Amino acid sequence: ISEKMFQAVSDISQEDGSLLQKLNNVKQSISSISEYVDAASDYVDRLESVTIELKELDRECQSVLDSVSSNPAELDYISTKLDNINSLQMKHVVSSVEELIELREVYKSKLDLIDNFEFHISEAEKELKKCQSDAMIIAEKLSANRTKFKKQLESFIVKILVDLGMPNSKLEVSMTKSSKLTKYGIDEVEFLFSANKGVACESISKVASGGEMSRLMLALKALLSSTQNMPTLIFDEIDTGVSGRVADRMGEIINDMAKNRQIINITHLPQIAAKGDTHLFVYKEHNQNESVTNIKILSPQERIEEVASMLSGEVMTQSAIDQAKALLGY
Repeated sequence: ISEKMFQAVSDISQEDGSLLQKLNNVKQSISSISEYVDAASDYVDRLESVTIELKELDRECQSVLDSVSSNPAELDYISTKLDNINSLQMKHVVSSVEELIELREVYKSKLDLIDNFEFHISEAEKELKKCQSDAMIIAEKLSANRTKFKKQLESFIVKILVDLGMPNSKLEVSMTKSSKLTKYGIDEVEFLFSANKGVACESISKVASGGEMSRLMLALKALLSSTQNMPTLIFDEIDTGVSGRVADRMGEIINDMAKNRQIINITHLPQIAAKGDTHLFVYKEHNQNESVTNIKILSPQERIEEVASMLSGEVMTQSAIDQAKALLGY
């Protein structure tokens, strides 16, 4: 602004050959011929008007020039600040001052956390102690409930085991208080089992056979299903290691459980497969590039044949078919 206004004032009035000087020269030239040219006097008057207007314009431009303050220090400060802003935008990969401000607030919050970390740690420790206290109260209640219902659980499972052909079975739930609080509470719980008279109970994982483990698992599932709202239960070969009458009784127990919920049972035992409302057959098909697992719902006749196959193997006998019909109630 200063540069342009200074140049304008100089051109109008201050430089040699300025506009006002040239106008004055023009007026003098025309005035000198006024006695020979009638219109010369009018020209001089018009030039006088232009001169007055130009002088007014000169004063106004000078006023603007005088009002402009030059502050090199402020200019330097602003330039430096703009350079810093551009540098920060590049450094933090943002495209606007607004984004820089948001980033600044995030960093201020983090710095506040660092500067006041002792206070924040103290508050966190208070909250942790409160949570630990609350969790311990819940754990003590859980432990009391376990102790209260332990005998009922043992009796329920043993009753089912006896029903499944294990008349001499014993089950004990061992509970030991732990000094360490875990997500399961303050109890270390172990299931101890014996299938024979005169034999002390030991950890299930050490003494239970495959068939015994299957029956134990079924007993536990039956207990859980009777106390919890489980819409669907899936048994994956829970009948492993059992056969004959025990398998038949196991099928009856599973059938009873299915009265109030959906049971999906994967089995190779005909006694259990025959008790289902629907029989789904899972099989594989092989082609040149891949093997594909399929599943289909068996028709009544297909179901007879499948149960008979379970009974007799690859060679299906008439007696196996008759037995399959008997199991299915056809």
